[in-house]
Amino acid sequence: MRKSIRDVIVAIIISRSFRISEIGREIAKMRGIKGSGGYEFVERVIEKIPFECVKRFMIRMFDERSEWVLGDTTDIIKLEKLC
Repeated sequence: MRKSIRDVIVAIIISRSFRISEIGREIAKMRGIKGSGGYEFVERVIEKIPFECVKRFMIRMFDERSEWVLGDTTDIIKLEKLC
């Protein structure tokens, strides 16, 4: 299960989206799944994770005060040049 969760997190970061269809597309590429298998994989993984964990994870992805933030590295480099 941990590997599945890790793959979904990596797919979220790569797709830069919380849309299951976009995450599923990345999962399909990563795992060599055809058709809608990536989407179904994401749904099965999400169903097994307690909602509170998913909610905390999603909030941390956009919390500027957290140790890590989902962001566009291009924008981060631009901001560093401005400072």
